[in-house]
Amino acid sequence: MTVFKRNISTPPQMGPVLGRSSRVIVPLTLLEYLGQLTQKRFGKRTIPYLSHEIGAEGIKATPNIVKGIQDLPFPKTLKGVQSFLGYLNYYHKFIEHFPVVAAVLYELTDEQVRAGRDLLRAKEAFAILKRNIVSTPMLRHPDRSKPFIIIPHANQWAACAVLGQECDGVIQPVRFMGRVLHDAELRYHIAEKEVLAVIRVLQVFKNLVEGCPLIVYTRYLVLKWIIKSKTADGRTVPWGVALSHYDLDIRKVQRDEDGLAAILGAGITPREHLDEVAKNLISAKGRARAPPVLSVEMLEADYSEVVLSFDGAAKTSTKQGSCGCILRQLPEWTILDARGFILEELR
Repeated sequence: MTVFKRNISTPPQMGPVLGRSSRVIVPLTLLEYLGQLTQKRFGKRTIPYLSHEIGAEGIKATPNIVKGIQDLPFPKTLKGVQSFLGYLNYYHKFIEHFPVVAAVLYELTDEQVRAGRDLLRAKEAFAILKRNIVSTPMLRHPDRSKPFIIIPHANQWAACAVLGQECDGVIQPVRFMGRVLHDAELRYHIAEKEVLAVIRVLQVFKNLVEGCPLIVYTRYLVLKWIIKSKTADGRTVPWGVALSHYDLDIRKVQRDEDGLAAILGAGITPREHLDEVAKNLISAKGRARAPPVLSVEMLEADYSEVVLSFDGAAKTSTKQGSCGCILRQLPEWTILDARGFILEELR
């Protein structure tokens, strides 16, 4: 006897169970005849459940309003926008870069919507979300016997990530995750924002990925530096502690289109394309000030040079401040010299 569509041989211990299947089916059929059971489905490849379609391959969203959503006009009130977003929140795990696109709509005011003022980006975001909900990808069922793959992506507004697994040589999505950045986080370097995305995945899906090997495809090696560094300080310390609990294989991929795109499943978009979407949606006025271009790459283990790090702060109300610098010798990170200064009468 075989089960399911793949013709997998039934385990010996399943024989007695399947042999008694008639004892289950007959009472259920009788209940339906008596009007006590409204639906029954046996031997189905997929089963609809709460606007989802669950099958052997994975789970897919099947929104009830898919047929009419493509022709849905832009709402004329803020309440209409909120209703649309509330509906999509139910399917957010199926929509890639949902926080980036939806953030534009969350920023709208009722006066702005009613007057139809400055809605160009909002209408573009509305159109993108309508297309995404109509063509949501299938999310694979997680397999804890295989390594999980994390592909983080961050921009000026949000930190997102794809949790996936490799199937037949292709990375298929298991879940999409993302959140809008807070005020202080907006000023982080893009590499630090990707670290936030990875940590968010580990927190949200802790029960799923804990104890499994994890492969992280990142555009920066700061993630590896945070885990191994002996000189980390500030916010990187709790990040390093959180990451150290997991078996992470960190791989640098500067551009998805240079190699990673070849093994991405149809439901995963290369990060270069996501950057373009964010660039078009985020207005210049709403963008955080771009951080200076910093060299945040991890140095080679045998790199032998000196490194000068410095920092300072000033208070305009008192016209006072302080600054300091540390000179270190690599690769041992030996402190060669350290200086600190008090600054007065600043202008």
